[in-house]
Amino acid sequence: MEHATIHINTSPERYGNWLREICQFTQNQFKSDEQLVFINAWNEWAEGCHLEPDKRWGYAYLEATRNAMIKALEQNKTFMPLSMSYYFHEHLYLKRKNILCNIFKIKSLKSDSAFLIDYSKVIQYLYVNNIGIFDYQNETPLYIKNDHVVELKNRKDIATLYDLTFAEMTSDIFSFVLLQFNKSEHTTACIDTIQSMNDKRIRIIVVDNCSSLQHRKVILKQYKDDPYIKLIFNKKNQGFSRGCNIGYHYARNVFNSRFIAVINNDTLIKDHQFINKTLQIFNEWTFSIMGPDIEVPEGRHENPLNDYIFSIFDFNHLLQIRKKEKEHFLQNKHAQFKSFGTSSYHKDFIINPILQGAMLIFSPVFILTNENAFDEHSFLYGEEYILAVKAFIEGDLLLYTNKIQIFHKEGVSTSQLKLSKKMMFGYESSIHACKHCMKMLEPNASFLNNSNVFVIQPHDIVKARDPMKQHVLLDLLFCQGGIHGGGEYGKAIFKAIAARQKECENIDLWVAMNPNLSIDSWVLDLLRINQIKVLHTTGFQDIIQWVNSELFHVFYTPAIVVYTSGYEYQKTIGTTLNFTCQKTRIIGTLLDIRDFEIASIGNKLLPYRKLVQCLPEANCNEIELKQLISKEKEKARQLKDMYSEICQSKSIEKLITISNYTYRSILTHFPYIRNKLEMLYAPMKDRPSPMPLNHFNIDFEHITYALILNASRMEKNAISAAMAFDEIFSLDSHPFDQNFFVIFTGLHSLKEITNKKLKRKRRFICLPYLPSEQIEFLYKNMEFLVCASINEGFCYPPVEAMRYHKTSIVSDLTSFPEICGDAAIYCNPYDIQSIMKAILEVAGQKIPTEVIQKHYAYIKNKQQNDLEVLINKILEYTFRSTDKV
Repeated sequence: MEHATIHINTSPERYGNWLREICQFTQNQFKSDEQLVFINAWNEWAEGCHLEPDKRWGYAYLEATRNAMIKALEQNKTFMPLSMSYYFHEHLYLKRKNILCNIFKIKSLKSDSAFLIDYSKVIQYLYVNNIGIFDYQNETPLYIKNDHVVELKNRKDIATLYDLTFAEMTSDIFSFVLLQFNKSEHTTACIDTIQSMNDKRIRIIVVDNCSSLQHRKVILKQYKDDPYIKLIFNKKNQGFSRGCNIGYHYARNVFNSRFIAVINNDTLIKDHQFINKTLQIFNEWTFSIMGPDIEVPEGRHENPLNDYIFSIFDFNHLLQIRKKEKEHFLQNKHAQFKSFGTSSYHKDFIINPILQGAMLIFSPVFILTNENAFDEHSFLYGEEYILAVKAFIEGDLLLYTNKIQIFHKEGVSTSQLKLSKKMMFGYESSIHACKHCMKMLEPNASFLNNSNVFVIQPHDIVKARDPMKQHVLLDLLFCQGGIHGGGEYGKAIFKAIAARQKECENIDLWVAMNPNLSIDSWVLDLLRINQIKVLHTTGFQDIIQWVNSELFHVFYTPAIVVYTSGYEYQKTIGTTLNFTCQKTRIIGTLLDIRDFEIASIGNKLLPYRKLVQCLPEANCNEIELKQLISKEKEKARQLKDMYSEICQSKSIEKLITISNYTYRSILTHFPYIRNKLEMLYAPMKDRPSPMPLNHFNIDFEHITYALILNASRMEKNAISAAMAFDEIFSLDSHPFDQNFFVIFTGLHSLKEITNKKLKRKRRFICLPYLPSEQIEFLYKNMEFLVCASINEGFCYPPVEAMRYHKTSIVSDLTSFPEICGDAAIYCNPYDIQSIMKAILEVAGQKIPTEVIQKHYAYIKNKQQNDLEVLINKILEYTFRSTDKV
């Protein structure tokens, strides 16, 4: 081979850099239909030229290929990025994608047409009502009406589609709806700024929400003869949502408005180009609802409330925060209303955020299909959350822009309420809004719908049951609705027993799940491929009823504690365990008794949390702190009774716990269950390939970071680690450069967990709860992990970090020394200086790779062996039950 090309010192990193550059070159030099890159080769092993995974590099070349393509797409000006919200609501993205594929009669949607997903509602409306024709030619989506053909290549084309179809149906009226409750002087000031635009398209509707006679007279006298202003007087206060809807109805149905801006009466619009800018942005984006940059007197920017639509998990997190704040307010009359979310107000545009309600601009796309602007479930506060979720589910495009600004005096109407009444309105409305949003999202998060999984309704159990087989019921309900260690443990058990089922022809495996709660796609794949029966359940009480019916030979649950009536971890204490079966054998994992252990050390833990300014302890005086300690003592007593109920249950055949530490702890308090209790290490969790966090605007290529996971959970003790880092960053000399950060997951802001004002707060990055793929990415690219937890039954994160040969800083308490061995650096979680010392030690010298590899191999082998023992035990009890059921 005279002209052969030979590359030496190749690596996945160099290959990825080359591929990214060649993709960019191709984009710059060729037309879109000629932008092809061929890679040599998939599996030319003999030539040393392959992408296929191997022992040396694993999946690194494939990951480099994916990352290079993502970078190339992001830098391609014609590529339309998806809304960040789709990362948290993938089911909606897939649902809309499938709808569009059906409408255009194509198998898949190309990436440069992905922006159409944001307009699925208007496209579906036209399609269902036979308005025009949708087609797909030369890899381009088309809309055809009469003799007009619109190529749908970018967002502007959607505006063309809309004008072609609906322009003659609306006027050019731009209406403003103002809701007034007293404070008429602010209403007149707001109207003055609107009228100063001197635009004949403007109409104004003032809805007075039962103000005092004095304020009604002011606006009646000033505007009753103005033909461009409509005054509506409510006989009683209708609240925000209903009051605004009254004005929206008039603007929509009487004025036939093209745009409707619902604004607070204490806002000022100083930009005379407000309407023209709105029209220009609509022609570029074809939004349904838009929110501008909203500035308040102290310089804070209110919009957006969050950069993306919260997931069910986020809403539940916010719900718990508001409940705690409400309880604290009722007890101490101390008002808190912590901000929750990430607001990038400086950005030009954000797709599908949660918009703040001081001004919302509804476009003709929204007005056409919506009789109401707001859901009237809320009276005051929380309406923005409900509006955002409803619009997002239905396929409306929400848009934030800083190209338009308004000024908001803030709180004028609500300032007339007494503080106690205002705060209770805020807490109760926010709690209600969170619950309502979760209720709306749950049916749309159904991962079992259209997945070809064999779902059985409870009344069909007997009919679906083969009397010639042994029946095993496995609890997957505990594993749904969010990512947590116990749930990952349960899914690992399911994966192993599903694999073994193939070898056992006489065993029929059933799982109990809620179709409206999410679960990993690989779980659904296993259910479908193995034809495993899925029992449709709405709660743990359903499962208890089925187990007590004696229709199953064995029932296994990865968390026996959730079957005590009313139990919810760290929230409510369970009471009775209502299993009464005598034939069905129950095997349950008692992961740990952590909540009991934590409550038992309340006299040590709570004063420490107050010292480091953790919430809610930081807001307590000495008397209140003593009351909290007393409550923890009583809580410990009740939890001990609950665990005693589990240990003494005659229906439970076997209890499994997950570490030597938890085994010893359980026997210390309940020594009489020695013969029933067995220790088997928690299995290795399913490990997906890392997925970059491109949508969080963090330049991972140019920063280094330490990682702290699940920071919102009290037992993780994240604030102690944060304080230790903050002290180090404040030293005159420290080993971290200016591009080193600390990343927390499970938080939108450190204000959720502390009152402490950190001196170097720019160093701390908060991220919400993330999918497993993105956690893997954080593991792989971090400098080190910090787990200063006060209690862990089996500490998964340090073990997962070992996979990437990463050093972990861990507590010297509970299960950490047993699980981490010599592959971690230890600290006292109650001592900031100890945590600082560990951080500086890691910064100076990390644990050698060979030490981490050796310990990881030991733990992994132990996990695999113990998993086999557990699966054998479940199968053994199944066959021993032949004569019982």
